[in-house]
Amino acid sequence: MPDLPSVDKEILPIAVEIEVMRRGGTEAEQKPHKLIMLLAVLDLFDQGLISENKIYLNEQLIRTFEKFFRQYSGKDDWCQPGPPFFHLKSSFFWKHKIKEGREETYAKIKTTGGGIKRIQDNIDYAYFEDNTFKLLSQKHYRLEIVNLILSLLPNKSTMNKNQRIPALFHESFSLSRPSLTQVLRAVNSAPVNVDFKSKTKREAYFDEHMTLGANYAISMPNYCRGSGLLDFEYRLSLIGKRILITDPLLEQTSTQWLIHYHLSAPLGPGPAFWHELVKTRFRSGDEFSAQEIADQIGEFFEREEGKPLAARSARSTATIFLGTYTRTDSLGNLGLLEAISADRYRVLDPEPPTTWVTAFALLHWWESLYKEQVTLNLNDLYGDQGITHLLMIGKGRLNNSLEEMQQEGILELYRIAPPYQVVLLRRDEDFVLRKLYGG
Repeated sequence: MPDLPSVDKEILPIAVEIEVMRRGGTEAEQKPHKLIMLLAVLDLFDQGLISENKIYLNEQLIRTFEKFFRQYSGKDDWCQPGPPFFHLKSSFFWKHKIKEGREETYAKIKTTGGGIKRIQDNIDYAYFEDNTFKLLSQKHYRLEIVNLILSLLPNKSTMNKNQRIPALFHESFSLSRPSLTQVLRAVNSAPVNVDFKSKTKREAYFDEHMTLGANYAISMPNYCRGSGLLDFEYRLSLIGKRILITDPLLEQTSTQWLIHYHLSAPLGPGPAFWHELVKTRFRSGDEFSAQEIADQIGEFFEREEGKPLAARSARSTATIFLGTYTRTDSLGNLGLLEAISADRYRVLDPEPPTTWVTAFALLHWWESLYKEQVTLNLNDLYGDQGITHLLMIGKGRLNNSLEEMQQEGILELYRIAPPYQVVLLRRDEDFVLRKLYGG
């Protein structure tokens, strides 16, 4: 049996079944559809949209499947929710309630040619085997199964890791806003022929043109890129240009919120572990130790990179992460985190970002995850891959900001009947930055 993530013995049979189920494709690259369908169903459980043991192939399930498909599918995969809904019946825990009088037709179905309509014509709903439903009705068991599924799926944040700064980018230094200012000014004054794409030439230039030590000259440009202030080629980004003019010392709370957002965005330029920590740890009132953060970084690194991270490196990375949110010359003024002892920290309830910070984050997040779409379910903005947990705002605060964006013509809200919809009308980050900083 393949090695499994740690799961409770109660759900081990379910975990094993998921691990070994036939998923099509090649042995090296199996199709993700069955796993994504299960992930979508469990997400609807979490939203309270499935409360009884009846799983309908309706618009809610289809849209949720599509949402996860965009995140976890490969470039050659087709977004088809019908086949996994049908073929999951080969697992002991997934059953079909056949429509009355359609038993004979159902028995002849070998594939789902005809798509969703063929399923809906013959199957009333799917349901879990009784004990499976009983177990998955408990949130902690669902979480274990979700973690298992995610460990089996390719994540675009992983596939896109070359666009991110690496985990050990920091040279053991926390983010320093005065140092970032030096980087921005050095880049702004650099001749056009400076080859910032070359690591050797880039580090040599910063070492020569900044009053920082050699290690700072390595780490702080990386922080600038991870913060969205520099682009992939270490040139000033749109936001970097605007901030250098209007807030060169990075003193404004809005600027610091934007830095935080870019570092922690699901498909942003920051290191992948940063998103993982913010997503799982930044809940108002939660407490944790530096060692817990180090352990989580180490586990994440091994899972994503396939090799262990030295304990010393994990601890150093935890220290710079925590320092970034507690030091006043970093992002400490946001009030996201406080040190309550030498080795223990508490998540605070910060003053929320302005509507225009939220608008910029929304546009960047939408472009990263849903580039080809103009319409999303409002619930997409609330989930683990949404923006509410990144900006530490509740649904009420987000809804207020969305209404202000609607008045400015950025989006349209449709709340006639659930699921409520958000329609993106304007993808103009420069417009949002002008609203935020003036000019």
